[in-house]
Amino acid sequence: MRLTFAAFFCLYVLLFCQGFAQLNNSAFTFYDTLQPAHENRLNLSVHSFSFFKNNEYFNDIVPGYTLFGYQLHPELTYQPSAHMKLRAGVFAWKDFGNPSYTSFEPTFSLKYQKDSFALIFGTLEGALTHQLIEPLLDFERIINKRQENGLQFLYNKKRIRADLWVDWLRMIYKDSPFQEEISVGFSGAFTWVRKNNFVLESPLQIQIFHRGGQIGQYANNLTNWFNGALGISSQHLLGSSTNIRKIRMDAYATWFQDFSSRKVNIYAYGSGLYLNMSLESKWLEIMASYWQANRFRSWQGGNLYQSVAVFPPRISIAPPDPDEKPEKPNPRVLAQPADTLPYHETDRELLIIRLMKDFKIMNGLVFTLRIEPVYNLPMGTFEFSHGFYITYRQNFLLKKVKPLESD
Repeated sequence: MRLTFAAFFCLYVLLFCQGFAQLNNSAFTFYDTLQPAHENRLNLSVHSFSFFKNNEYFNDIVPGYTLFGYQLHPELTYQPSAHMKLRAGVFAWKDFGNPSYTSFEPTFSLKYQKDSFALIFGTLEGALTHQLIEPLLDFERIINKRQENGLQFLYNKKRIRADLWVDWLRMIYKDSPFQEEISVGFSGAFTWVRKNNFVLESPLQIQIFHRGGQIGQYANNLTNWFNGALGISSQHLLGSSTNIRKIRMDAYATWFQDFSSRKVNIYAYGSGLYLNMSLESKWLEIMASYWQANRFRSWQGGNLYQSVAVFPPRISIAPPDPDEKPEKPNPRVLAQPADTLPYHETDRELLIIRLMKDFKIMNGLVFTLRIEPVYNLPMGTFEFSHGFYITYRQNFLLKKVKPLESD
């Protein structure tokens, strides 16, 4: 029954799809384009992001939790030429209920852009801007891991768009008591059809996570995880005068492979099927997602899509009953290696409904509401999450600054 449903959905996408790709996160993404008219301008860029996301989950893969706070990122930007821009600022992240700032760090980037090519060194245009599907990149990384630092290449032509990046997660030095961590990713698409209001694409997405290094104290154990996704997606614009403005659909085949030198995880490989269909009206956007996975893992993917528990098991802090006699230890039970393994589900199947709305209050200010019910088909359980977000982004001209002429 479930395989029949998945096969029918894929056939429907291929034959009748009139949609686009994954979740609509346009309110949270940022593309810094260089404009010749902004040459020699010194600007103040202000970006604030207020978030409230409550996950009412009661399963053993991911328990419920709440994210509540704000992020502030002011920057000075300077474009000395038509093809180059510098950005320098400070990123502050505050979780409510925590007396200290969760993160407070400087940011810097140099962007060179010419024609269809762009290079970024420093703080990347990362997180949701990569346009990865949720099984490969968690939506909550816009909160928990917004800043990415490293090197990024962007290419955008009529038929091809590509985003290749290296995010240096953790640096090590001589005898560091931990290992370096690096994330390499690729997000691209080839456009087969682009005419009038219809677009048909084939996306390809790759995520590689590496943990290792030769100069630290732990140089022997290398961790290498590979995730990929290949899909077909389309979009049909119906116009702003109609009740239904846009129809979007897509289908992705995903896979996971563990190439670590010493495999300590439950699964060394896995796969998944990710299907989406959404309708955007003038009142609301509705998106239905179907996820079917076997042994799937993703280091940076959404928690719900994992086949293994993402947090340690819950620990009871209830005091022991003084009248209860302690059980004698069973050495045979303690010797079982399965006791140390986290909770896992070899096969996982979810149906997710998303109700979303972006309210554009004024120039640069967007309110976003989301309600996301989740139904676990094998378990027969219903859970949900809901969120409210405020995004503000604006640039202010400080002055025009011309570089001094060299002798």
